[in-house]
Amino acid sequence: MKELFVDAAIFVACQVFFRATDCTNASNCAIPWVLPAARVFFVCFNVLLLGSQLLLSRRARQIGGADAIEDAEYMEKRFQKFFVKALVLYSVHSYFGLMAPLVCSCLITAYGLPFFQDREHSCWAKYGRSKP
Repeated sequence: MKELFVDAAIFVACQVFFRATDCTNASNCAIPWVLPAARVFFVCFNVLLLGSQLLLSRRARQIGGADAIEDAEYMEKRFQKFFVKALVLYSVHSYFGLMAPLVCSCLITAYGLPFFQDREHSCWAKYGRSKP
């Protein structure tokens, strides 16, 4: 239930920010730097997210063992999910010009990551610092 409230708060905060800056749509954004800043944030966040999924998956496979292979397969599925999600959101932004999904989706995804929710048991804790 807490996660739902946080997601809603993030969504509302994004909406308030983009409405306050009069930048709800890319085609008529009142502040010139908001559009490129939102796009750069979206791209950088997704590059880091996808890159970390690949890195951790590879490290898990190098370590081997049944649990590590299972974790690697899980991370590879998440990579595909995150990749498709990023493509869809950027397509929505490109076609409709909506600004909030670029930032809101990244913040909600970040908050939902196991690294922030259960750091001690996350794949980053298992494989992030280990040497293959």
